[in-house]
Amino acid sequence: MKRKNGQQKGERHPVHFVATELGVDRNALTKRLDVKGVDCSEGVTFREAFAAWTSKDERDADRARQQKADADSAELDAATKRGDLMFAKDAEQRWADLTIEWRKTIQAKPKWESAALLKELSKIKLDEQ
Repeated sequence: MKRKNGQQKGERHPVHFVATELGVDRNALTKRLDVKGVDCSEGVTFREAFAAWTSKDERDADRARQQKADADSAELDAATKRGDLMFAKDAEQRWADLTIEWRKTIQAKPKWESAALLKELSKIKLDEQ
């Protein structure tokens, strides 16, 4: 199938020509074609060259996503250690522990005056975990 510029679809061209047409470095393109396992001895198609060239961009994007995930994870760990963040499961456990301590305090005496009860409840502190 002929295209407007007279080239055939799937036509093979020398690597330096394709690199020039794509506006990329010939040596870098050759290395990427080798990594992709493309045989350049008979030339390359624009499709092969483009696929090889853009795969590095995909790797860079993957690497950037991984670095972002690592940074987010480190930020979560730091916030947890500082006490700025608590996971829901940990909060639920701490709330359950606190509720048990309140219940014990209230049940320790059959009758409480509200001020005395509040004073005793305010003394309850849970250990940091």
